[in-house]
Amino acid sequence: MPFDTTARSVAEYLKGMDFAEIYAHNDADGIAAASILCQALFRAGCRFRVRIVADLTTEDLRSCPHPVLCDLGASLADLPDDVVVIDHHVPRFSGDHHVNPRLFGVSGERELSAAGAAYLVAQAMGENRDLAGIALLGIIGDRQEFSGKNREILNDGIATGIISPWKGLLLPGQDHVERFACAANPYLDGVSGNEALCRSLVEECTIDGEIDNETLLSRIILEVGTRATTRAIEGMYGNGFLLERESVREAHTLAAMVEACGKAGWGGLAVSLCLRQGEIREEAWSITREFRMSVIHAVQTAQKMEEHLAWYRVQDARVVGTVADIIARDLMGDQPVAVIGEENGRYRISLRCPEGVVVNLEAVAAELASRCGGIGGGHETRAGATIEAQNIDCFMKELRKAIAS
Repeated sequence: MPFDTTARSVAEYLKGMDFAEIYAHNDADGIAAASILCQALFRAGCRFRVRIVADLTTEDLRSCPHPVLCDLGASLADLPDDVVVIDHHVPRFSGDHHVNPRLFGVSGERELSAAGAAYLVAQAMGENRDLAGIALLGIIGDRQEFSGKNREILNDGIATGIISPWKGLLLPGQDHVERFACAANPYLDGVSGNEALCRSLVEECTIDGEIDNETLLSRIILEVGTRATTRAIEGMYGNGFLLERESVREAHTLAAMVEACGKAGWGGLAVSLCLRQGEIREEAWSITREFRMSVIHAVQTAQKMEEHLAWYRVQDARVVGTVADIIARDLMGDQPVAVIGEENGRYRISLRCPEGVVVNLEAVAAELASRCGGIGGGHETRAGATIEAQNIDCFMKELRKAIAS
């Protein structure tokens, strides 16, 4: 069945529901996907409830009627057949109501996120092109390319005046000092977290009340030196997007706020941002700033677990994925990255491949988690697992073997 046909089939299935229980992953992509469906369901006259979660097991759905999973579920092979899954991770679920680009030869790693898949379902439910701006949050949050289906969604938004391209600083923040001091995507080693340095540099590059961005970026690059990757340096400035209908106008800033609120445990606030509740912006930014500074602190204090491996332990399990992204993407390295953190008797493990390193981390995470009594999956270059604390040594031992082989 072609992709668009499946999207229409799932759209009709959703419109036939009296009530939908939506579960979404707590990152920008998952929350954006859920928010798109909320809008589409509301416009179609369907009732719903949204839950933002860090992970999900089949057991969590035992007593749940009409579950709809966003950016979740593809990795679970034992879900009931009536579950709706809108995801872009490597698929192991084989139910009928599964919208996933990978099932149709479209790259779920680069060319369509869960939010993008949700947008295509929403379009099949009615006229919902005004939600294209929210779909961008998934593309930006999961660092995908604007090609293939993603390009089609972007073009939809531009054609209808929902999205306006622009060029400038891509770092979220309320002013230049905050943009650099809170830089976590990209992370700028030696600059991120150093508010005094950022303030000094901004003041030095301000002439007659105007900030000379070109000089400021040059000074930042000199401070970072050779410690940052080319991708980190290029991520400071470039092509961005203004969202003409959303509560926060800059797409990269809104994506960062949704991601931070979700990961910090304020999933409802993150959804409200996507539902255009502008009055919560200040509260949401306060949480975002605090979360991003906690990520920066976690990077700076991460404990190396193995002398010759890029394995790290952090104190805050909420940030393992973000820290793993930073180490793999923004700091120099040539080994697969593993970051672990404990929470409520369980370990969260995030695995990442730096550019040029080829290991199928999704297969590794899924196989080892299954062997060690947990759950795992994701993408080929970005994957994760959740393991009971008593099994973490087993997992890490098997991970060493898998990577070495």
